[in-house]
Amino acid sequence: MKQQTNGGSFSNVDIAGNNRYSGGTLSSPTLVINSAQFSDEGNYRCHGVNAAGDANSIVTNLDVTGNVPTVTLTTTLFPVLVGNDITIGCNVISNPGATNVYWRFENSGSQITTISPNSNTAKYGGSTTTSPSLVIKNVDFSDAGKYTCYATNSIGTGNSQEGTLQVSGQPPNVVVTLPNYSVDFGQQVTLGCTVTANPAHTSVYWTKNKNGIVTNINVANSGGKYSGSTVGSPSLTITNSNLDDQASYICNAQNSVGLGSSSSTVLTVSGSKFCNV
Repeated sequence: MKQQTNGGSFSNVDIAGNNRYSGGTLSSPTLVINSAQFSDEGNYRCHGVNAAGDANSIVTNLDVTGNVPTVTLTTTLFPVLVGNDITIGCNVISNPGATNVYWRFENSGSQITTISPNSNTAKYGGSTTTSPSLVIKNVDFSDAGKYTCYATNSIGTGNSQEGTLQVSGQPPNVVVTLPNYSVDFGQQVTLGCTVTANPAHTSVYWTKNKNGIVTNINVANSGGKYSGSTVGSPSLTITNSNLDDQASYICNAQNSVGLGSSSSTVLTVSGSKFCNV
C-alpha cells in the first residue's frame, strides 16, 4: 500500500478508486501514476504488512514539472507585397507537449477572427502543433492587421506577442513618352510607353480612341500591323501607317492590385497614298 503526504501527514492512496493509479498490489507493488498532475506532488512511501507486522519504505519525493506553452513570434513586423504569400513565424516550447495551436487576427476595424488548421485551407496553412507558423497565401490588403499565436497543452494556453502584417503595393504607374506623335503615310511609328509596377505588372494593352469610338488593340491578331504592347516591351509599334491610325492612344498595364493607365497620346498621319489611273 502507498501513502502520500497530505498537509504534513501521510494518507493512503486510493488506488482502486482512481483510474489514474495502478499497481500497489502484492504481485505488483510499484505505484504507477498516469497523467501526472501538480496535485500529485509530494512525498511517497511504500507500506507493507505481513503476519509479523508492518513496515514502511524510505520516503521518495515526486516533483511534477510543467507549465503553459511559451509562445513567441520570430519578429513583430511582417511586410509583404499584395498578391504574394507570407509566413508569420511562431515558435512553441511546451512541457507537457502542445495539443492545439491557433491564431487570432485583428483587422484595422478591430474585428477579431480565429484562424485554426481547418480555417479556409485555400487561404491559410500551418497553425499546427508540428508547424505553428501561419502561412497566408495570395495576401490581400484585407489581411493587414495584428496576429497573435496561441498554443494549448494540458495545463493551459499560452500566447505570443502581437505581430503586425503590413501589406503594400499599388496599380502600375504608366507613362507615355510624348503627348503627340506624327508619322508620314505608309511609314512606321512607335508610341513610347514605360511601366513602373510594384508588384510587377502581368499584362499590357493599348486602347485606341477614334472619333469617340474606343477599341482595344489586339496585337496578336493584327497580321503584323502592330507589335510590342507586352510586359517586356510595352511601347506600341504601328507599321504602314494610314489615316485610320490617326487617333488618340492610351497605354494600360495590370498587376495584382489593379489597372494603371497613361494619359492619352495623339498620333497624326501626314500625307496620303495616290494611285495613277
